[in-house]
Amino acid sequence: MTTRYSVTFALLPRPLRDGTHSVALTVTWCRQRYRHTLAVSCPPDSWDAARQLARPRGTFRDVAAVNSAVLDARQQVDGLFARLAAEGRTPTPHDLDGLFTATKRLQDRMTVADAIAAFMEEQQRERGWQPATAAKFGMLHRELTASGTTYADEIDDAARARFIDLHTAHGIRNTTLAKKVAILNWFLRWSNGRGYTSCPVKPLHLRTVPRAVTYLEWDELMHLYTFNYGDHAALSHVRDIFCLCAFTGLRYSDAAALRWHDVTDDSLRVVTQKTADPLDIPLNKYARAIIDKYRGTQGRVLHAPTNQAANRLLKDAALLAQLDRTVRQVYFRGNERHEEALLLFEDFTTHYARRTFVVHALRLGIPSEIITRFTGHNSLQTMKPYVAIVDELKATAMHRFDEV
Repeated sequence: MTTRYSVTFALLPRPLRDGTHSVALTVTWCRQRYRHTLAVSCPPDSWDAARQLARPRGTFRDVAAVNSAVLDARQQVDGLFARLAAEGRTPTPHDLDGLFTATKRLQDRMTVADAIAAFMEEQQRERGWQPATAAKFGMLHRELTASGTTYADEIDDAARARFIDLHTAHGIRNTTLAKKVAILNWFLRWSNGRGYTSCPVKPLHLRTVPRAVTYLEWDELMHLYTFNYGDHAALSHVRDIFCLCAFTGLRYSDAAALRWHDVTDDSLRVVTQKTADPLDIPLNKYARAIIDKYRGTQGRVLHAPTNQAANRLLKDAALLAQLDRTVRQVYFRGNERHEEALLLFEDFTTHYARRTFVVHALRLGIPSEIITRFTGHNSLQTMKPYVAIVDELKATAMHRFDEV
């Protein structure tokens, strides 16, 4: 059985420190692709893309070494396909991986830790990552290692399956698993392009249900806003931060970073922590009253606790305020559908605040385009779940005519 295949060589786009580019081999067969970076490099002006070989040019003196490595690699691939054709089977990416890594010294192989560190260094510099984004890729390193992958060139379909199985064994929801795989794919696209890995980038097709938009009804918000926590100063404080977000659309991170030079008599002027968007948010009477409570403090306006600590305190604050209606969520683990019923105070987090702001702003008739200017949402697409809620409420209100 003869398998049709092609072998091509090209320079990787990213230059090395000396200005040369690594030479990468790509083998394509039966809708599969394998890429391997050779241990040689060549300047772009000395590379003949048509012949896929180096040529003498300028001061480059390693033409013979480059061409020898290219021809040797081609011979190895041809030999592998011929040998396996005689055995009646088609090569796998693992066969090709073994062909090139069998003689490679372990200390010369790129570890997962080193590959992810290089990825993070480049992306942080070019994209200006926030610490939370960097933490996700630090977690990716630990998860790949825990699933039995040490070297970057070991990441293949089997390693990907082990990565998924590791998370499935912990019983995480499909929505969370999809995010984990998206992070892995982000790294793989970068790593494949540099020849560190050759694993296909595949989306994960899972059954998911969009999370229901949870928010406070207006009477619940006003009850929380006016609730007297007595001597529980920490609960009053975190309640004020939550309500400021619910009345302005601020993210918790932006409220926590708020300084007095960001506050004017009529508005808040902030550059968001997450997206670096400049926002000018007019102050309504509720938000202004909260700000006025803290005038005279130094440095940050609110001296907010961490988001995790705030979430713990908010649950206690909601419990004392008896915010205890039932909140239901439907989700999938694998193919199994689950439905969870929680009391509001059990589910209560800082994320409720922005959702509460958007829902009530839409109810008040503020156009979506204006709301995104307050919240910093990147597109109107993100507003669709909120618009659906308000439309549903309008329909319910209209049916009241049927009761007259």
